Amino acid sequence: MAMGEGSAASNALVQSTLLGELLEHASVGALAADSGRYIAANEYACELTGFDRAELIGRPVGDLCRQRGSGVIALGCKDGDEIEVSYRVVEAALAGIPVTLGLFWPV
Repeated sequence: MAMGEGSAASNALVQSTLLGELLEHASVGALAADSGRYIAANEYACELTGFDRAELIGRPVGDLCRQRGSGVIALGCKDGDEIEVSYRVVEAALAGIPVTLGLFWPV
């Protein structure tokens, strides 16, 4: 069966899986939050901040975002340093759960 064929549900699952895999390995940091705490982080977010996933999950959003500006924040790192990043925040659904998704990349 070709990619464009099949039920809408199976296509949605394939798209969700593909997007999840792409986001996991993208050169953009991604942190998902619910109720003000991180619930998911991609590989690049861990690489940029120096935290592993276990250290990021459950952490309050305000712990990492030290400054807020016009599209730029200083993102706190594990070693105490800060990295300036551009960011975009979007409302999304991960596995059917509504979340706030923060995408960021070095300036």
